[in-house]
Amino acid sequence: MKLKSIFLACLSATTLSGCLTVPVEELQPTADQETIDTAIEHLSEIEGMTITENGVIYYVASLPGNSRWATAHILESSYRYSCQDLRWFVNRGMIVRMRFQGNSGTTQDYDLERCETEVPTSLYEPKQ
Repeated sequence: MKLKSIFLACLSATTLSGCLTVPVEELQPTADQETIDTAIEHLSEIEGMTITENGVIYYVASLPGNSRWATAHILESSYRYSCQDLRWFVNRGMIVRMRFQGNSGTTQDYDLERCETEVPTSLYEPKQ
C-alpha cells in the first residue's frame, strides 16, 4: 500500500510540473496597441522572436541533440534581455516570455513587477 501512495505522489508531481507554464495566449499584458505595433515593427525580424497580438514578446531558443543549457546563464540572460534590453516595452505593459528548449531548459515570464523586484546576479560583470 505504501508503494502505491509513493507512486501516485510522484505521478501527481510529474503531471503538475508539466502544467506550470501558462500558455502564451493566456498571459495578460496591459500594453496599448501602439506599443504592440512598435514591438512588431522593431522586434519581429529577430530570429526566434514572435510578438503576439495581445502584447507578449515571445522568444524561443533550443539546443541540438544532447546539449545542455547552463541554468544560471539562461536565468541571468532571461532577466537581462527582458528587464534591461526590452525594458521600454515592459514599462509599457508588455510581457516577455523567454523559453529555452532542451536539457535543463526553462521558461520565464517577465512583467514590470518581476523586473522591479528581481535582482540580477553578477554573472556577467567583469572580474577584477
